[in-house]
Amino acid sequence: MMWKFWKKKEPELNPRYRSTEEANQYAEDSFYTACVFLGIPVDQQTNEWVRIYSAYNDASRYYHNMNHIHEMLVMFSELALNKMEVEDYWVLVLAIIYHDFYNGVDAAEKKSAFEAVLFYYTKARKPTMENGELLREAIL
Repeated sequence: MMWKFWKKKEPELNPRYRSTEEANQYAEDSFYTACVFLGIPVDQQTNEWVRIYSAYNDASRYYHNMNHIHEMLVMFSELALNKMEVEDYWVLVLAIIYHDFYNGVDAAEKKSAFEAVLFYYTKARKPTMENGELLREAIL
C-alpha cells in the first residue's frame, strides 16, 4: 500500500480580516459613519473614538479587541445591510462598537451599554428614545 504524505497547508486568511491596521481602520470608519447618520457632530466624535480605540487596543485584551469588533461589523453588514431601516442599522453598528468597551470587570455589559447610551444622548443633535433603547438593548 502506498501512503500519501501531504504537506500541511497554511490556513488561509479570513477574507474579512487582513491586518490589524485594516481592522482598526474599518472599525474607525464605521464609528464615524454611524455618528454622522445619528446626528453626532464631528467635533464630538474624535475624543470618543480615541477612548474606544484605547480600550480595545489595551495590551491586556486577548480576544475582545479591535479585530473582534471588525469581524462583528463585517458579519453584521453582510447579514443586515438593506434589510432594516438605515437609522436602526447605524444604531446597531454603534452597539457593536461599544459592546465590549469594558472587559473583564463586574457588570461589563451594563457599563458598556451605559457608555454607549451616554455618548448617544449627550452628543447627538436630536437623540430619540427609540434609538437609545435599541442601543442599550443590543448591548445587553
